[in-house]
Amino acid sequence: MWSREGVRPVATTFKIVAEKLNGCSNCKKLNGCSNPSRLNLEEGVYGYKFNKNEKNIYVVWALNETKIFIPLTGKVKITNVLGVVKEVDTDNLIVDVIPIFIERK
Repeated sequence: MWSREGVRPVATTFKIVAEKLNGCSNCKKLNGCSNPSRLNLEEGVYGYKFNKNEKNIYVVWALNETKIFIPLTGKVKITNVLGVVKEVDTDNLIVDVIPIFIERK
């Protein structure tokens, strides 16, 4: 039975997506590539690149836990669709079935 108490992942996800992507221009579906200046997505990894206020926001997820390369260096801010925020070094960027937003700090 539905209850007003507790976390509702759909509402949280909608809030995060709206906050991150509202006002974005340009949306580009990312495909696999071997060019080191671009996001490198292997088979089973999916993503989009958005531009907001002249900054790139990557949204990425994978069918299985996978390490990815992004064309940023140092620390980045990672937010998952449940609102969990972490600071991660780009050398250790792992994605899985839960979509994440990747932004420069």
